[in-house]
Amino acid sequence: MAWVDLCKVSDLSEGEGRFVSVDDNNIAIFLKDGKVHVFDDTCPHAGGSLSGGILEEGFVTCPWHYWSFNVETGCMQGGGRAKIRIYPTQIVGEGADAIVQADLQVTTESRSTPL
Repeated sequence: MAWVDLCKVSDLSEGEGRFVSVDDNNIAIFLKDGKVHVFDDTCPHAGGSLSGGILEEGFVTCPWHYWSFNVETGCMQGGGRAKIRIYPTQIVGEGADAIVQADLQVTTESRSTPL
């Protein structure tokens, strides 16, 4: 797999997560302060959906048990061992038809790492 269309930028709401499933990948997408973040949707702790969480100050917080992960590095807040997979992202096109794409082969982590 290489660059894959995930959704239109216009489908995203500032600060709210969106869930997308592509092949075997469950993906969370957030638009925060004009930047799109794409990462694994599944929290490595207990499987909560990160797209249902909150993104604040560069960290997404799982709605189930409040574990937080840096959306740039995938690292757990506070130095824990758990990590999430972060995907390279690009926007193709302009205006209402601009598309969010992610490279699902390239990641900052080879897999989400459970504790």
